[in-house]
Amino acid sequence: MNEHPKAQAELIPLDRPFASEIPKFRKIIAAEGLSGLANDTKWNELLKSMRARDVKDWCPGYRWRCIGSDYVSRWDAEWWHHLPFPFISVRWFDLTFREDITIARLLPIKTIDHSAEVQDLLSTIGFDFEKGSEVFRIFGYAPRDYTDFKKEPIQPPQTTSGSSAPTRV
Repeated sequence: MNEHPKAQAELIPLDRPFASEIPKFRKIIAAEGLSGLANDTKWNELLKSMRARDVKDWCPGYRWRCIGSDYVSRWDAEWWHHLPFPFISVRWFDLTFREDITIARLLPIKTIDHSAEVQDLLSTIGFDFEKGSEVFRIFGYAPRDYTDFKKEPIQPPQTTSGSSAPTRV
C-alpha cells in the first residue's frame, strides 16, 4: 500500500536510518517553554482536506517556520511531500487565501478572495490562527510568533448618518 505521509511522518536521513528527530524537538519545546496549540490530528485534517481537492481547483500556498530555528521556508503549493514532517516541529504555518487569475496579458489580473473558505476550514478543524493582510497564520505553539506577519489594517469606525459631522458656524 502506497500511503502518503501524515503529520507524524519523519524524514529519515540516509546516514542515520533509525534516528528519530522527535526527541530533539521535545527538548527544544521544553527548553523554550513552548505550549502546544496544534496536534497531529489537526494537521492531518488539514492535509486530508488539501489533498482531497481536485487538481484543477485552487489550493492555498503555504510556508512555515520550525521551532529551534529562524529559517522561514519558501512558498510552496505541493501538499503531498514538500511539507515540514514531522509537524511537531512547526512553530507556525502560513496559508494564502488569494488567487490571482491572468485571463490575457493586456487585461488586468483578476483576484479571487478565498478567505471565508479557508477560515471556515481552520475553524472547523479547531486550529489557533489569525488572519493577516495576505495570509492566515496557524500557530503550532504558544507564545505566538508573529515573525514576518502583516496584520490587517484596522478600519476606522463607521459613523452613523447625520450625527458626528462637525459643523462650522
